[in-house]
Amino acid sequence: SSQPTEVKPSMDIAVHQKNLQEAFDAMIICLGLEWDENGGQLLENSTHFKATVESAFVYKTGMDFPNDYGSVKIDEYARFSSWYFPFSKETVRTALEKSYGYNSDTDTVYMADGLGNVCSAQIVSVQQVDTDMTLKVTYKYGIQDIYDKENDTYDFSEYKTFEMIVRCISDGYLFESNTLIQ
Repeated sequence: SSQPTEVKPSMDIAVHQKNLQEAFDAMIICLGLEWDENGGQLLENSTHFKATVESAFVYKTGMDFPNDYGSVKIDEYARFSSWYFPFSKETVRTALEKSYGYNSDTDTVYMADGLGNVCSAQIVSVQQVDTDMTLKVTYKYGIQDIYDKENDTYDFSEYKTFEMIVRCISDGYLFESNTLIQ
């Protein structure tokens, strides 16, 4: 599949922040891990990776993730992950061939199974890095359970702060890297 083309700036930062927060909410399971184009922790923890790709597919299409009684071709994970992440087909293949339930006869793996999640992500800031609309997104990821009765909001009792590099593309965002900063 061809990579989406980059787009020039067309929205202000507040609009990006809102749109990115929606994407974060849909793909929350991956946000507490570090990665870059080589995969890193996201591919080392293939269960989280598979859950992220499955959630990203549902978020983008509104349909159930395609599978055959819970089995999915590795190439399908590679194809769908390319919608949001910079991982090569070979990187995805190497990680998933080592994962639980890999079947070399059918070149399939089992879908992620019941990953409960009590974590949240909250974008702290978004800034434009260059004219090609690369964004640096700083966000908190963790357990959001301190209730502020006066404002009817929750804050984080435990969290890590990450910085993500995001490239704006014609049909959304490509999440290029995620780095723990504190």
